[in-house]
Amino acid sequence: MIVAAVLKRLLLALQYPSFPSPLVGEYQVGAIQTRIPNGPACQIHYPAATTTTAATAAARHRGRGKEKKVPYFRPEAIVGLADYTRQSPGLLEFLSQRQHPCIISAPPISTSTTFPIVVFSHGLGGCMEMYTTLCQQIASQGYWVVAVEHAEGSGAYAETSTGEPIYYRRPDDTPYSRHKVVNFRKDFLSQRLQEIQQVLEYVTVVGEQARQPRNDEIDDDKDRSILQQVLEAADTQQGIHLVGHSFGGATMVQFLQQHQQSQPKQQQPYKVESLSVLDCWA
Repeated sequence: MIVAAVLKRLLLALQYPSFPSPLVGEYQVGAIQTRIPNGPACQIHYPAATTTTAATAAARHRGRGKEKKVPYFRPEAIVGLADYTRQSPGLLEFLSQRQHPCIISAPPISTSTTFPIVVFSHGLGGCMEMYTTLCQQIASQGYWVVAVEHAEGSGAYAETSTGEPIYYRRPDDTPYSRHKVVNFRKDFLSQRLQEIQQVLEYVTVVGEQARQPRNDEIDDDKDRSILQQVLEAADTQQGIHLVGHSFGGATMVQFLQQHQQSQPKQQQPYKVESLSVLDCWA
């Protein structure tokens, strides 16, 4: 406990983890954490207004005089991460004491500008915050990035729609057998594919509705939620980009195969433009 307490203070003093500044792209990045109706939770990253403007607008939407400090990792996710890594939650607590690197609940840079969509699937032991820096860098170059938090037990932490925690489910690896582990993960993949489908259907349908012409006299920015404004900035017409790391890479490979086989290309509600996998779980 003493070692954990000292190390935690040292990491905080060194401002670890460090976040790159400036971003590689030309845009500031906003983020919002939300849940797809009847689907998974996710963290959406998107090009936002300048830091000062975005912070002021975000505070206005929250009804506060100043911007609220949002932790990099939710405290609940720290408990899950500690369980996954078999570490003390106290040792990892510094992750929830660092401020989130994105501008939380910032309005998009322009309601008249739309950006291509990237959907990101995390690997084993992941959660919606785990790849924040990667998603932030992609968004800074003019993309709308949704990091899905898979809730089937492959991640360090997730929640049910009623707020019940879901922790990492370990396979029986005594003795280890690749065949046994692959069979154990099959149900995980099945639910992951469904969750990716739910995200894309929501973005496609609700996003198109959000972009419909409206009466600005009675429906201006201050009367519309940040989520509505963010959805308007997602452009499904430019095609969807799928990205996954490790088990998330396997998820996206299988999702694309399923998508291509499900119906004729001309009848598909959205077009998959590209697939990128990082350390794909084979």
